[in-house]
Amino acid sequence: MRLAILVLVSVIMLTGCAAQDGPSAVSAPYAFTGPVGSNVPVLAETPGGTLYLSWVEAVAPGHVLKLASMAPGETTWSAPREIARDTSWFVNWADVPGVMPGPDGKVLAYWLERNGTGTYTYGVRYAVSSDAGYTWSSMNWLHDDRSPSEHGFVSGVTDADGWQLAWLDGNQHAKGTPAMALHSRHVAWDGTLGEEKALDNRVCDCCPIAMIPSGVAPLVFYRDRSDAEIRDIYLAAADGSQPLRALDGQGWEIAGCPVNGPAARTHASTAAVAWFTGAQQEPRVLTAFSADGGNTFGETMRIDQGQPIGRVAVAFVNGTAYAAWLETTDANAETTMIMMQALTADGLVGQPIAAQRVSGARASGYPRLAAHDGTLLLAWTDVDADGKTRVRVAPVEL
Repeated sequence: MRLAILVLVSVIMLTGCAAQDGPSAVSAPYAFTGPVGSNVPVLAETPGGTLYLSWVEAVAPGHVLKLASMAPGETTWSAPREIARDTSWFVNWADVPGVMPGPDGKVLAYWLERNGTGTYTYGVRYAVSSDAGYTWSSMNWLHDDRSPSEHGFVSGVTDADGWQLAWLDGNQHAKGTPAMALHSRHVAWDGTLGEEKALDNRVCDCCPIAMIPSGVAPLVFYRDRSDAEIRDIYLAAADGSQPLRALDGQGWEIAGCPVNGPAARTHASTAAVAWFTGAQQEPRVLTAFSADGGNTFGETMRIDQGQPIGRVAVAFVNGTAYAAWLETTDANAETTMIMMQALTADGLVGQPIAAQRVSGARASGYPRLAAHDGTLLLAWTDVDADGKTRVRVAPVEL
């Protein structure tokens, strides 16, 4: 195991403030603080440089999904805009709603709605906007299956005609097969659904997935599940045109879902992917680069400090990739940090960054990274001593 050397290059200690009622935005450049009860932030960039932030708020008797945006050249977030609200949503720390912005103010939003009485019986709803999220179409189901089973963990990218989406689908549950499947379909700019495709009929039950644009068809990164319960990271073409292939081949045998999915981003033709593995009883965070948009990948690089929890994120800033993950940083596993590492295809760049102390509880969710005008932004869910959550966004000093 590597030495657990913690290098405090940049620490963003915004969570030292107690969570309390107040304005949803703060005046510091790029910073955002949500109200008490807000959680699961998602950052999404447009090709034109506008950055979107979405999150969920608990509003009695249900929940509301909101977004804010920041245009190129701006350092403050817009006033929050409401996307949808209901009393029947499934709200979870790992399977989260979000927005996918496209060109000319086009945005797709998705969230999770219960469709049965079981703990994990829910489906994916979506709506589209053509005016940057000020007004929305009527909502629709993303998937054809309406059985009371699990459907979620959505990821996607835009193309010339709309959004290419992928998700985990429980359509086989109603047929007596407990395995989850990986499905995909295209959604046009006006919300029209294309053909639904089954990419892999046996995948890990509840690990988030990631997607990047690549050549003819986008690539989906996900955690596979073999008959022998090997749960390594795989790649699938979103249109089903290519054979499934393993990314890491670590051979992690685990009887249950680790709830630890991959993250991937692209910059020009370069793709970077990060993921967590517990193979050989040694938890690790690994990364790999592709110089050809994901067709081939170079050697894997380990970036953790020896005690990773996982929950990875990736973003590019000025051509350099940054990976983030959660890691315990003391011998008693009482301190959890969002760690970050700069890297290129040639190796690690500089020292690891201890970016933010967070709660080790599941409620802290996944960190999120995005670039805005050359500045790296980090979003996370702050959990205070009383278990109250609050979305926060701050820039990272590089």
